[in-house]
Amino acid sequence: MRASTSRFVYCLGLLAVTACAVLPEAIPMLGSPTHTEAAPLTTEIRLAQAIRGRVELAAAVTPDDPTMVEAVATEAALRDLAFSDDVAATRRDLIYALSDELSDALADREQASTRLDAAHPELVKADAVVTGLTAAINREVHRNRV
Repeated sequence: MRASTSRFVYCLGLLAVTACAVLPEAIPMLGSPTHTEAAPLTTEIRLAQAIRGRVELAAAVTPDDPTMVEAVATEAALRDLAFSDDVAATRRDLIYALSDELSDALADREQASTRLDAAHPELVKADAVVTGLTAAINREVHRNRV
């Protein structure tokens, strides 16, 4: 074997050893991976989502539209279910859930206002949703006082 060939083989060996030395080490698993399940939504959160859905639908369709009638019926059924137990706690939780929906609607309106002009239908709908959710919160707060 010539000197140049032996140097080449030696360099390849060093390269292989260096490559193996810098490879990342596998991290051992400390147990089986755990999967957390999402908690089911409370009735108050589902009711707040139904109210937002009805408000969004009201901005797009007429009151006698079949989808609007179904949205109102769904909201009424959820309201009956939610308020069948502890009324004061349910109303408080519903106000909190509606506040979360209003916060999301405000963020949606802000995003729409940065890319659309004031007369765009999507921005008009976003304004109507914010107004409707604000009115829904005010109704619940007023019902709480009475």
